[in-house]
Amino acid sequence: MASPIFPNRSEPVESNGVPGAGAELLARAFAATSTVSLITDVAQNILHVSAAFTAITGYSEQEILGTNCRLLQGPGSSADVRGSIRRALEAGEGFDGDILNYRKDGSPFWNGLSIVPLRDPDGVITHYVSVQRDINTRITLQEELDFQAVHDAVTGLPNRFGFESYLQRRSTDAAPTGHADRAGLGLIVLDHFRGVRHSFGFSGADDVLAEFARRLKGRLREGDYLASFSGDQFVVVLEGLCDDASPELAARLQRLHEAVETPFPIDGESVMLGMTMGITPFPARSSGPHVLRLASQALPEPGSDSSSPDAWWRLAPTGPIVEWDATMAAKDFRRGERSRELRDSLFAGGLSM
Repeated sequence: MASPIFPNRSEPVESNGVPGAGAELLARAFAATSTVSLITDVAQNILHVSAAFTAITGYSEQEILGTNCRLLQGPGSSADVRGSIRRALEAGEGFDGDILNYRKDGSPFWNGLSIVPLRDPDGVITHYVSVQRDINTRITLQEELDFQAVHDAVTGLPNRFGFESYLQRRSTDAAPTGHADRAGLGLIVLDHFRGVRHSFGFSGADDVLAEFARRLKGRLREGDYLASFSGDQFVVVLEGLCDDASPELAARLQRLHEAVETPFPIDGESVMLGMTMGITPFPARSSGPHVLRLASQALPEPGSDSSSPDAWWRLAPTGPIVEWDATMAAKDFRRGERSRELRDSLFAGGLSM
């Protein structure tokens, strides 16, 4: 049976040549340290804790002594990290890494955890010393940076990188292709947005983008997906479509169009904008970039005849991907020219509402 790390608190010993520095002094010094630390026996039952440990965990010394360190773990504690700790201790080695623990009240907190085994003169492990560093600030900052890397700063929606991650997850999690997993991918363009930026500056344009994104997101069903691309371009994935040509599709797209059917308030003025969309079937495990190309090619030209309620969107033809050629380039050029003509007409001499 392993001997306690403080065998006799009343027996004076010499430590660093200072007579009378005994186990009691060492125990008090350990308990008073500002470091979140504890000592366990070889079975990882807690023998001593620092005051900082009880302060951050909410457990009193009486509650925690004699319990196992696993008391601090919870549903968010990584199984991989727990396995790494177990394997390191079984091999007689130390551990250094990050783990999510839980306080007595159930609130989580991140620790930078170091565990060092203590050995007797024969090399047998008798105790473990654990030191925990508060890394919540670092983890929070890292989570913010990770979020910003895959989200658009203006709208809060996933950006191109977030969309690529979504495609990977969708391809991995996709069920076998069939009637139930039909989806449509649409590329949306907010018409006349450059004119708004020209008249109201970047701040006003950002307000419009944020409001447009909020309206679109509020008109999606559970399981649908929305991402913000460059400026006035958005990508939407509508899940659960029964038929690409069904009235349901038209109804769901009309619901999206409601996002531009009321004016956008900018600096005390009201601005009416439009939107166009190219949409294409998006089967499970299909190539996202290729489907996105089809949706782009299906975009109606700005200023298309609006007498039909669905003139603002067009469904891409099924079949092989249309190669990008001079004809498509000319079409895009004409679309850009027409967009500039509409913008000039709308904003010439100042915005007219």
